[in-house]
Amino acid sequence: MNKIKGLEKRNPVLLLTIEGMDNQSKLDSDDLSTLFVVFGEIEEDGIEIVQHSKAIVKFKHLVNAFIARHQLNGRYIRNINATVLVDW
Repeated sequence: MNKIKGLEKRNPVLLLTIEGMDNQSKLDSDDLSTLFVVFGEIEEDGIEIVQHSKAIVKFKHLVNAFIARHQLNGRYIRNINATVLVDW
């Protein structure tokens, strides 16, 4: 199996920052679950809203977190009307 350099040292946890959300909107764990579950299994209670526009998503498998980060980082997400920044 080919390994992606540096990936084997990471945890399957993504840190999200939502840009462009107005103060009236509320980040919802159900919305985030719908957005991220298409990339793979998320840990039970694996989505945590940390602040108004920040959250943590914990995947069961590192490769799923890697793909989600690659696909979603910097993307505008219509159902939350904001841009998602995704990092480790």
